[in-house]
Amino acid sequence: MLVRTPAPFPTESLFGYVLRVSEVNGYDTPGHILRLAGFEEGAMKDVRFPVEKLAVILGVPPGSLEHIAYQRGGEGSMLKILGHELGRTLNGAPLRISKPVLCPYCVEESGHIAAFWDLRSAVACPTHGCRVLRTCPSCGKALTWFRPGLLTCKCG
Repeated sequence: MLVRTPAPFPTESLFGYVLRVSEVNGYDTPGHILRLAGFEEGAMKDVRFPVEKLAVILGVPPGSLEHIAYQRGGEGSMLKILGHELGRTLNGAPLRISKPVLCPYCVEESGHIAAFWDLRSAVACPTHGCRVLRTCPSCGKALTWFRPGLLTCKCG
């Protein structure tokens, strides 16, 4: 069990939520959370991420995370984001899972990464009128889910 287990925001990205839980618990990467839940690090690149394992270490019912899950059911089932159907697929084509992007202004204002940024078609912020942030402004490396915080790169 984790010390801090915040509830997901209604529009939060699943992997953004894992990163936020990692950050509030003082970890330098979500890898610690994943290992505690029995995942391999590659799990945060798969649309079939089983939220049930995450629910166990959060001490919450699995159903409380279902609304931010990407996919429901078995093989070939409907791919969803925040309950909206995106079609039947296994490769997550409409989603940008392994290469996260975000609007830093939105994250700063809301305290979370919205699931909107998981969509491949999200290339600019409709609120702030800026392009998505794909790389760290300091070191220039591509963003990954394995960083210390929502707005903190490995470089600090």
